Amino acid sequence: MGTGKSTLGRALAQRLGGPFVDNDEALQELNGRSARDILCADGVPALRAAEAATAFHLLSLSPPVVVALAAGVIEDGEVRESLRQVDTVVLLTASVQTLAERVRRDEEQGKGRPWVGTDPEAALRRLSQGRGPLYAEVADIVIDVDQLSPAQAVTHVLAAIGCPS
Repeated sequence: MGTGKSTLGRALAQRLGGPFVDNDEALQELNGRSARDILCADGVPALRAAEAATAFHLLSLSPPVVVALAAGVIEDGEVRESLRQVDTVVLLTASVQTLAERVRRDEEQGKGRPWVGTDPEAALRRLSQGRGPLYAEVADIVIDVDQLSPAQAVTHVLAAIGCPS
């Protein structure tokens, strides 16, 4: 959350000449409701199930496609197994402070993050500690975006996957 998955995914797909699919947008399209709406109305288990179903759908798309998955899907063991089967999984990382700053900025722009509550830094630290090892299980490439502009991050991803920038 807050690493720039959607921004970088769109830019990377454009550079690679293929489509980009964002998990949040696909989830809403497939379910007729946003992640926040599912969470508020039906709770965490329903949201996780919808996110996992969306992830399976996206991971079944014919390559080449760049997919930005919801951060929480990593908690699902079957999703992690599916991720191990795709060509390349890129993990974007940043410091908790950077992520909290971005999440606060998103909140100010009306892009709410239902997981962070009133203390984004504490929530992000807790999520990172719990999910970090799970992300590491499936990541083929890790890019620290802390000090990178989106264009620089895309260049790093392209270099890591062996494409000329």
